[in-house]
Amino acid sequence: MIQAVVVADQRMIAADQLAARFKVAREVVLETVYVAVGTVEEICETLRQRRERYGVSYFTVFERDMEAFAPVVARLAGT
Repeated sequence: MIQAVVVADQRMIAADQLAARFKVAREVVLETVYVAVGTVEEICETLRQRRERYGVSYFTVFERDMEAFAPVVARLAGT
């Protein structure tokens, strides 16, 4: 379950904002499996890396994040 999806052109700025919200370091936001942040392509690459590293290929998001996550699903479909 991905707890937060933030599609943004400025990945580091978005990560900093999430880090402040969760009161953790930026690195924690970028490394945790519970967050997807960045451009659509950056998020796709992150999910591909997680698939390779952890063997996870099924991701769930909250309804509030479905619209933001839809382009990621479209890009990853069939890969």
